[in-house]
Amino acid sequence: MSNARCSTCRAPIRWTVTEHGKAMPVDYAPVRGGNIVLRDEGTRTVAIVAQPLLETPEERARPHYLSHFVTCPNAAQFRRKAS
Repeated sequence: MSNARCSTCRAPIRWTVTEHGKAMPVDYAPVRGGNIVLRDEGTRTVAIVAQPLLETPEERARPHYLSHFVTCPNAAQFRRKAS
């Protein structure tokens, strides 16, 4: 997992990729109620959106995280404008 800090709020983050290959910052620490599960795949960490109703007890026991876009006070600076 690539560990870094947010360039605006300086919070610790992990750089991951979505299942579609797009880069996504995830808060470093797991949280109760998070909706992201991380899976290491060789040299990259994949962020998977959890589906609570479909998760097995083992999957529910894994750490869950939040996208940093949810918690960053400066997230609006990084949003793309719709075209």
